[in-house]
Amino acid sequence: MSLTPTTKAGAAFRELLDVLRDADATFLAGPRAVADAVSVAEGYRHLTHLLGYALDLYLESDPERPSFTPLASPTRKILGDNVDSRYFFTAINGTRAYRISGRRGNDVYLSFCIYGGKPDGEWSERVVANVSQRDITFEEDGSFAL
Repeated sequence: MSLTPTTKAGAAFRELLDVLRDADATFLAGPRAVADAVSVAEGYRHLTHLLGYALDLYLESDPERPSFTPLASPTRKILGDNVDSRYFFTAINGTRAYRISGRRGNDVYLSFCIYGGKPDGEWSERVVANVSQRDITFEEDGSFAL
């Protein structure tokens, strides 16, 4: 059977549901299993946070019109972020050029880092470029453009 775009979307959605169906095995069985009810509830809470991030960072992201999405909030966090820092993410197309403009507030440190990754969204640790406040020319009002 040849898949039409509609059935491809349905197949992808069912595949997501299959992944989610078994995702709790990471904290319900094996060496990382938890036993108490609070830890089990926190495991499910963490899974919903990861799903929320996946939807925000990849499903709703458009590399043709990037928009920065926070990687932490008072109720959600991902990875090992520094509690004193604010992190944002956006997906970009490596074949395009982009302009970032803004106004620096009273932040102690400002940096833009591009990680080289795979189109499937797998997290990457390969830094392609990094620009910090030392590399940025700020106008008197704190505005800048890269």
